This record gives sequence, C-alpha cells and structure tokens, in this order.
Amino acid sequence: RGSVAGVDSGHASLHMVSPDVYFDAHPEYFAMDGEGNRIRTDRVHNNHLCLSNPDVIDLVVREALKSMDRNPDAAFVSITQADGTDYCQCPECLKRCDQGSMKFLEEERLVQTNDMIQYANQVAERFCERWPDRYVYVLAYFMTMPPPTIPVHPNVMVQMTHSLGEHCVFNRPLSDPVGNHQALHECIAGWEATGAP
Repeated sequence: RGSVAGVDSGHASLHMVSPDVYFDAHPEYFAMDGEGNRIRTDRVHNNHLCLSNPDVIDLVVREALKSMDRNPDAAFVSITQADGTDYCQCPECLKRCDQGSMKFLEEERLVQTNDMIQYANQVAERFCERWPDRYVYVLAYFMTMPPPTIPVHPNVMVQMTHSLGEHCVFNRPLSDPVGNHQALHECIAGWEATGAP
C-alpha cells in the first residue's frame, strides 16, 4: 500500500479476522462492550478484536505469516488494531489493563496499552519463529497511546499516532503547555524508553 515497506498497514486486524467471515459463528473473537455485548458495526470504525482470545492470536499469526510469505521482501507486517476507542472490555482483557485511565474526548477511559502489547508480543513470538529478522507492527493510538508497563518483544514495531482529544499545534515545541503537548511529549519519551522500534 503506497510506499510503506510493509504489508497490510493501517487497521489490519479486521482484514485478518474479518467480522464478515467470523462474527456470526464466533462473536467471542470480537470486542465486548461494558454491558457484555460483542461489538459489530457496519463500518471499519470500532470493529475491535478480543485481544486476549487465544483463537484470535492463532488467526492473526496465521494471517501475518501468510502476508509475509506473499511479500518476503517486506520489513514488517501489520497487526494493527481497528480505528476507534471501543476496545474489548471482556474480563480477560480487563485483567491485562492495569494502567488506570485517561481523559479522552471528555470521558474517562481505561488505558489498554498493556492488553495490546501482550497480544502483539504473543503474535511476534510465534511469527518470529519463521521470520526472526522481521517485525509485526501495531499502533500507539487512542487508548493504547500511553506507553506500556510491561516489556515489548524486540520484534514488535510501534507507530505512535497522535490521537489525544485536544490536538497539538505542531509549529510549537512539544514542551509547550498548550493543549496536549506535554502529554504527547511524555508518551513519546515513554515509548522510546521501551526500546521498541
């Protein structure tokens, strides 16, 4: 896609575990809302996966390997999450979300970075058995923008995407206290400290 040196970039999870293919038979593959309902919308936005489901991990690993096998010169394959903020709130995913909350779009929301990184680490571990010098790629985006408090697999590549509620003015320094400059600066520093590429 374009000039990206990888495959299936940008919200790739729904290409790997498509709700059109799997939702009716396996709603448990998809994110649960706060009321216990599995989420499916008619658009790409907010069609998130249940990142703690071992069958989802199996499917994502399989599709990531197929993508890399078809594109052996690529440096990475995307396993990025869907667009939107409705991450899974099933009991297993919530157990892995131990970083507290943050204010986003005027609402207090759970930070879900550790859940996403644990998913990415599991995929990378198996993906790298065949492709040890390649990467799987995820987004630091919306509720996964704050850095994790758990280690990141060395073959997990992270793209930080500014998605805080108030946008930064990029012709001003990150140290500027206006808007979310300081929060963005702290997120960048935190992700750098993980050593993730």
